Amino acid sequence: MRHLLLTRLVSVAPMLLLVSLFAFLLIHATATDPVAQILGEGVSEADRAEYARRLGLDRPLPEQFLRWVWAALHGDLGTSLYTALPVTDSIMDRIGVTLSLALAGICFALAVGVPLGIAGSLRHGSRTAAS
Repeated sequence: MRHLLLTRLVSVAPMLLLVSLFAFLLIHATATDPVAQILGEGVSEADRAEYARRLGLDRPLPEQFLRWVWAALHGDLGTSLYTALPVTDSIMDRIGVTLSLALAGICFALAVGVPLGIAGSLRHGSRTAAS
């Protein structure tokens, strides 16, 4: 059992890394400049450069990605590029609504799925079971 669990964890790591890389590149591929979005228009180039340096956006993409992964592994999801608020705070602000929606969806799926599954098994081979 331990071997199976270890094998699964090792096989999941590359997939998580690829998904993280894809999400990171997707965020950076958007046409919106996060520094301009946060600071607004009419800000001097020196202020823009300083803010970009503070966020680490002046570094090469591979270095930004490695810093992002390292911080995420240590529980620091960073600062939102668009709201300038900590990402963890944004998640915690919305976790209650997210969980209530997930619970409602699970309850609905069970309320509909279980009776349909029972009906299908009781009428195996009939037209009702196929629909």
